[in-house]
Amino acid sequence: MGGLDGFPDEGYVPNQNCEASDVEFDDDPDQYVMVPLEKLGKGYFDEDVGKLKDGINLQTKTYYSSVPRSADTSALTVPADHPLRAIAKVLEEAPPESTIRVYAYVWTCKYAIDLLLHYAAQYDLKIILNYDDRDRVEAAAKSLASGGAGKTYSVNRISAFLDHTDDNHSYAMFALTGCRVVDVTGSWISGSSMHEKCIITETKTVVGSYNLSYFARCKNYESVHVVDTVTKQCQDFDALWESLGDRDITQVYPNSFSDQVVRTRNMTKRKFREPVADEKKRRYQL
Repeated sequence: MGGLDGFPDEGYVPNQNCEASDVEFDDDPDQYVMVPLEKLGKGYFDEDVGKLKDGINLQTKTYYSSVPRSADTSALTVPADHPLRAIAKVLEEAPPESTIRVYAYVWTCKYAIDLLLHYAAQYDLKIILNYDDRDRVEAAAKSLASGGAGKTYSVNRISAFLDHTDDNHSYAMFALTGCRVVDVTGSWISGSSMHEKCIITETKTVVGSYNLSYFARCKNYESVHVVDTVTKQCQDFDALWESLGDRDITQVYPNSFSDQVVRTRNMTKRKFREPVADEKKRRYQL
């Protein structure tokens, strides 16, 4: 079993074909403070996550770094000038109702999941996620569910987060989140990965070594830079996104999410295709 907030037990051997520093165990989901229904789409599942952006000034500082340290007891213990705080500030300063584009090698940090889902209601949030072998993902989920050890894959962590926060409509928030998985199954591309770690708004881009993972947040040496977004970044992302039209995360991993998650996601997609004159209303229509 894993220790407090993701620390692995002694003697754990990472799975092959993954970065050893990205091997994680589930941390405690009961730390989450639920958002009142009247704040849905305006608040966070963990209210402290909303304070990550505090104290960050992107006009005076564009480089953010972190070093190995003890596990966080809450989002409030994430150090000042930490990469996750820079990400939070860049997201907060994104132009209203614009597109937020994310390349993610992993998406397992509970604060990062919470942070991105927060913006799904009011922004066009699109995440391109690395592919993990489906059989390994399902085997790891079964092992963890039975009290055993195993790698925490992005899909399993996202699914667990949604199930633990479903009382506050996390399924609906996830349904508004575009999330597609890269295809690395072809013979010529086998063994490749979505190794890019990048968050792109219409005005700013966060780029660097930082994964959206617990190990990146607490255990690794990491750094990011905040730079101005260039048009080519958005064009390249959009081209890849369009090529992954049949690679929605729930299609690639059909056995990893509850029926309610899939049903809510499919219903929301259908309504998105209905013609609505006002674009803002179309985006929020459920």
